[in-house]
Amino acid sequence: MTEEEGQWLAVLGVRIHDLLRLCDERGRKIDELDASLKAKEEELRQAKQNLETWETKYKRLVTAQAISAGKTDLKGAKKRLADLVKEVDKCIAVLNG
Repeated sequence: MTEEEGQWLAVLGVRIHDLLRLCDERGRKIDELDASLKAKEEELRQAKQNLETWETKYKRLVTAQAISAGKTDLKGAKKRLADLVKEVDKCIAVLNG
């Protein structure tokens, strides 16, 4: 083997070593990103579960308010309607009179 070939082999060896080091670094980075992705996916899953829980509670609360407020609102609505009917009757009487 000539000296020039030896130098080429040395350069090739260095470049292969650099390439292997770079592959190792990229592998570690991929592992870090995979771990981060798994953590974010778990966080997202918990957030979705929390959202579903709050939506269920909200629907129950709205239903409970509709049931409990329905009785008082019905009385108030009937009174307002009666007052409006009286007002309309007065307006009709003024128009006819």
